[in-house]
Amino acid sequence: MRNYLIFTISILILICGNLGAEDKSLTSQVMSPINKFTGFVRYKKYDKALEYLDLETFCDSILKGHDIPANKKREFIEAVKVYIQKQSFPKVHKYFDKIDVNYEKPVEKPKHVEVPASILYEGKEKILFSWILVKKNGKYLIADFLSDVITEGQHASIYEKYKQVEPILQTQGIDVVIKRIYKLANQ
Repeated sequence: MRNYLIFTISILILICGNLGAEDKSLTSQVMSPINKFTGFVRYKKYDKALEYLDLETFCDSILKGHDIPANKKREFIEAVKVYIQKQSFPKVHKYFDKIDVNYEKPVEKPKHVEVPASILYEGKEKILFSWILVKKNGKYLIADFLSDVITEGQHASIYEKYKQVEPILQTQGIDVVIKRIYKLANQ
């Protein structure tokens, strides 16, 4: 009886240990690209930071519902990449010395993993958001950031990007959207 009890406890410890290892593995798998991304932005290595973004998934969320030819979609992705590199990264970089970021446990969703986080800005203002990561070719990449604000049933970041592009896309087409993104990137 004693041997059976020891055996049962050993099995439970192994199972629980493995479950914890899987969770820890998920945490390390998703935190690694987040930490590398933020490090590269912090030290102005924007080309390296881009390697941790899944711009295809990001752009798909903006272009949803539109039948965009593959070559135009690639042009759109390239325009967004240039905009992020020239406008978004430098703006974010300005705030790195004024923020503290705290991360919570990753949450697996059917198509992505969310990593809830909060930023304490200048020790006062707390901003809640989540990193959205998708697994591509065996590694996690950052596909978007979601704020806690919900607008018309969607997270604000997705809604705002979509709302800015949608009217131009519908009335003037993808070529005009691409030109405007490049123009904004180069301001």
